[in-house]
Amino acid sequence: MKVYAFIAALSVASAAEMCLNNTLYTDKMCTQKKSGERQYALDLCYATEKFHLDNESGVVWELHYEAAGSCASLTKKEKMSMNNCTYDVYIDGYTKNHLEPCVSPVDPFPPCDSASNRTACKSHFGGFCSWCESSDGAHQLCFNKAHLPDTKTWSCHKTIDTEFV
Repeated sequence: MKVYAFIAALSVASAAEMCLNNTLYTDKMCTQKKSGERQYALDLCYATEKFHLDNESGVVWELHYEAAGSCASLTKKEKMSMNNCTYDVYIDGYTKNHLEPCVSPVDPFPPCDSASNRTACKSHFGGFCSWCESSDGAHQLCFNKAHLPDTKTWSCHKTIDTEFV
């Protein structure tokens, strides 16, 4: 009994160092052709989503927020499927999620300005960037979705684009 209590306490204490790993497969059994993996830090805003581990239940939640990008206004909460092969419509592929210690989590604020055209911006850093055009037509730039420019003077494309590397 003491061993179980120690393991539970250790799990809760180390939750801050855990990351959600999302692995992409091309086959529906998630056994072959692994073509990409992303690691997301828990409770960190990634443009319009955040992943949260409920320590009491052990459930991992995917929290969706309005497109403004600051994770301020929750629009949807979904229980994540863990260690199961599931089809993801956004990436048109199969994924498997699991928790493991953080090694190199995805940067929530990637330097999107290094993308020089709409196509590069669309696929840059796992879809965390958005191509924007100034209202006067003089500028076209790639911005991090968490830090979009003023909508009075800029128009940004609001598509969900996720690419795995």
